[in-house]
Amino acid sequence: MEPTESPTCAGATRCYRPVAVWLGVLGLALIARLAWAALVPVQPFSDPEVYDSFAWNLARGAGYAWDSGDLTAYWPVGTSA
Repeated sequence: MEPTESPTCAGATRCYRPVAVWLGVLGLALIARLAWAALVPVQPFSDPEVYDSFAWNLARGAGYAWDSGDLTAYWPVGTSA
């Protein structure tokens, strides 16, 4: 009895296995994510602390700014929906 060809590879010059393709995509995504995590510096902030600081600056007439006086629009006024 001769082995039969897989239906996903019938008549193809190259046969790509769906599982291998997905593993390759997931592997590339993991490498990209790890590279991003290693190369991009992140300074975590506490959202409530930042909003409180901005609110005090607004109340004092200093504008929507960091405590150093640098204006910002990075965080929109209000809370997220």
